[in-house]
Amino acid sequence: MYDECGSDKMITNYKKSILNLTNSIMKHYKAKVNHSSLPTLDEYLKEDKDNIILLIMDGMGNDYLEKFHPDGFLLKHRKDIITSVFPCTTTAAIRTYESGLSPLEHGNLGWTLYFKETNKFINILPYRDDDTLIKISEDDFDYCKLMSYKSILDYIDENSPDVKKHLIYPNFIVNTHENSMYHGYLDFPHLCEIISTIAHQEGKKFIYIYCDNPDALMHEHGPSSYVVHKYMEMVQDNLEKLIINLKDTSYTLIISADHGQIDVEEYIPIYQDETLMEMLEVRPFIEARCCSFHVKEEYKNKFAKYFNEKYGKYYVLLTKEEFINQGYLGKGKKHPKIDDFIRDFVGIATTYHTFSIKESSFIMKGQHAGLCKEENEVPLIII
Repeated sequence: MYDECGSDKMITNYKKSILNLTNSIMKHYKAKVNHSSLPTLDEYLKEDKDNIILLIMDGMGNDYLEKFHPDGFLLKHRKDIITSVFPCTTTAAIRTYESGLSPLEHGNLGWTLYFKETNKFINILPYRDDDTLIKISEDDFDYCKLMSYKSILDYIDENSPDVKKHLIYPNFIVNTHENSMYHGYLDFPHLCEIISTIAHQEGKKFIYIYCDNPDALMHEHGPSSYVVHKYMEMVQDNLEKLIINLKDTSYTLIISADHGQIDVEEYIPIYQDETLMEMLEVRPFIEARCCSFHVKEEYKNKFAKYFNEKYGKYYVLLTKEEFINQGYLGKGKKHPKIDDFIRDFVGIATTYHTFSIKESSFIMKGQHAGLCKEENEVPLIII
């Protein structure tokens, strides 16, 4: 038996998503926006507080909070439920947070993308070769330039130059934004200390914070694990203390996530399916729960039948045209690399079963990027 967790239809709502959240912030700072904003957030931003603070908790889905922390600090301040973008994965979502663009526009669709220019699979966020795990050299092909976009920080610079911009990241992430002040944190209590210190400084500020957990812990232990629950209890305790410390400042604190996660029921090692792999020009890529398939010309009429008969109860298979035209990636001007990344078919998980698309020593207990509510819906928390 398998457990169906989603339908075979897109549930991303590009009128009520993290894309619209970012466009609300851009609108607040007088930047031109290409997508609608969130009316709920717009109302809070009208108060024009000195500190606009955006905290992104990687992997903190709405479903997770409702199941395991229904009476917690975060849900007490939830103002709405919104969706991620699609694929609901960190690369696509964070690029949307940083740019105000849909995945169709910025093109950064997932963790691993195949570049025909160099015949390499590249992990976009850590900027490394997926096969060797070696960091991309400055002398190598400039993938970053190819996948670049205008940042929300640039828009704020241009339209609200009096606003100081602060980035708070885990201290292992290198700052690439020259027009902002960078702060690396050691752990979540340290993150909260940095927020408080900045908020007490004079002037208008936009404070953008990315926290890599609970996502990292969910991948390792599973979203239903005790380890994750204890971490989120600590997070909420520290946020309560932060609010007390901010009481004599002018602020609006927005907390949301890039996506949620599901507990993987079983992995399906499709890389061992010799018949399927023989039909492909390159191995499946993007994400384990949202795979792009580049099919050899002689198998294009056979691939869908084979896939649906063998894996159709776990994944829905869409043609490139269906995937794009049904709006999975949102609207806007299509990034020039989209047609390379999405060429023939896309397979999307509709159950808790998840593909293994290449042999790996690290089996993740939690995953995302499919069609389940748990991985797509995130909270909109405003304090």
